[in-house]
Amino acid sequence: MRIINYLLLFAMVLVINSCSNNTNKTENTNMKEKQMIITANVKVKPDKVTDFVELTKELIAESRAESGNISYTLYQSPADSTQFIFLEEWKNQEAIDFHFETPHFKGFGAIGDECFSQPAVIKIYEASVKE
Repeated sequence: MRIINYLLLFAMVLVINSCSNNTNKTENTNMKEKQMIITANVKVKPDKVTDFVELTKELIAESRAESGNISYTLYQSPADSTQFIFLEEWKNQEAIDFHFETPHFKGFGAIGDECFSQPAVIKIYEASVKE
């Protein structure tokens, strides 16, 4: 009888350990897989609005082609034609890290000095609820 109890206890420990390890793996995966949103608010010099819109076309097309990108859109304020916001959705933080190292993103940085009337305000959010 003691051997059976010992075997049952041993089996329960194995099951609990297995569930615990799977939970940790799931939690770690979910942490890496949390969808991310970036907003970048930019104020463009009035005489550079047309140039800015034209210069962003390549950045947007290249960014949308990245495997980790969900969406990448530039919006212009109807009340102030010099005010823009980029709204970007990414699969996870790794996708953002990759994006920040791409030539099209790095090359776009020089546009800021030329077109922006003030520094961009960039915010990064992670999804709080995953479907």
